[in-house]
Amino acid sequence: MRSTYEPDTLPELGGQRVRVALRPHVGPWTPAEATRQGAACKAPLSAVGTTLQKGSVPGRRSFAALLTPKVTVSGLKRAEDGIGLIVRLYETDGQAVTARVRLDETLVPAGATAVQTDVLEQPLAETIARWDGGELSVALPPYGMATVRIG
Repeated sequence: MRSTYEPDTLPELGGQRVRVALRPHVGPWTPAEATRQGAACKAPLSAVGTTLQKGSVPGRRSFAALLTPKVTVSGLKRAEDGIGLIVRLYETDGQAVTARVRLDETLVPAGATAVQTDVLEQPLAETIARWDGGELSVALPPYGMATVRIG
């Protein structure tokens, strides 16, 4: 175990839990699939009970869909300044790819545009991200990442 000394000067003291998983498979195995399986192991889906609510929203709905298998969405959040939605993506197989993500219209205002930003959400001089018909597309280099503001 290794970690920082700030703010906790003795972070390694006490019990530590390490979780290991084996994933048998047949056929090719890609870094993208390993990343997906690792994320599922690290943060498994959890069910939360609630009371029945009346309303017009269907019981099941997809707000975001990743359309490119070799890409991982590492973040989907409101922009720090509250204006727009931030989508963070990275490529996991070492191949240049155009990442595509479909987002529900309730997440993005009408007439929105896509602008690539740095990790601090400051616009880049050039942007190759596109927002068209509810779908974000952005080119990623091998093992590259992109942060895009839609709004």
